[in-house]
Amino acid sequence: LAIYEKVAEILGVCAVNLNNQFNPDEIVLGDEIPNDEDFLDMVKEQAKLRGNDETAGQISLKVFKEKRKTGNDVGMKGMCRYIVANSFKTMVFDAPRR
Repeated sequence: LAIYEKVAEILGVCAVNLNNQFNPDEIVLGDEIPNDEDFLDMVKEQAKLRGNDETAGQISLKVFKEKRKTGNDVGMKGMCRYIVANSFKTMVFDAPRR
């Protein structure tokens, strides 16, 4: 839940910044964002906390609710590769002594 709340906070900040810079009709979230109304409400609440009074209620957020067409998650694969590659940098290998 803490991770979801942090992601919602970051997306809320992004939504406010996009709204302030471009004033879009709507902002569509997708890909790895949960297709869940509760999560979307968390993002909207964070946006309202950070937006000014005039525009806070005008930000229209939607979640792109499309099933993935691929079983390959390149983001997950990349993160796993990053973790494995960096873990070798911090490991200490002791050679067997004779």
